Amino acid sequence: TLHLVPRVGSTKSEPISIEIPCDGVVEAELQFCNAYEEGNKVIFDAIRADGSHKSKSTSGQWPWVSSRDDYVQMASKKSLWRYEVDLETKTVTKERLTNAQCYFGGVQPSQSTLKHDHIFMAIGGLGDEIAPPQGIARFNCSSRSMDSWMPSSHEFCGEPMFATKENPSSPDDGYI
Repeated sequence: TLHLVPRVGSTKSEPISIEIPCDGVVEAELQFCNAYEEGNKVIFDAIRADGSHKSKSTSGQWPWVSSRDDYVQMASKKSLWRYEVDLETKTVTKERLTNAQCYFGGVQPSQSTLKHDHIFMAIGGLGDEIAPPQGIARFNCSSRSMDSWMPSSHEFCGEPMFATKENPSSPDDGYI
């Protein structure tokens, strides 16, 4: 169930609870990238696990994997999805935006809670296959295309954050 709770000072009065249609995948592990209101809809993009139940490490020791095969046994497939919530009909639709293995999505700070052009995220180095977060990608929400950067094969990236350059010449002028 999705719960939309009005912010303090909002003209909307009551929380709304709407069932997300079940497609066999539990929506409890969403990594939210951004959300915004457009007309009578709330739209949010999130990174979603595929629902596969992987084994969990029991040793508690670092590193918890020592090979790519170990990682594949421990990690789930993740991809970027768009959810559209129709506030009039109280229905939710969802669509996979890309099947690339991705993690830790976010948008430019100036577009937080607004309609966004791009989503920045960490991606695996093997396209659609399960792989640890290695590179950084910029997903274009309009064209559904993706630009990416990969470091050397022995290097890995964490969560990307966009920092706008002082006095930017364009909205994309900044650093990841």
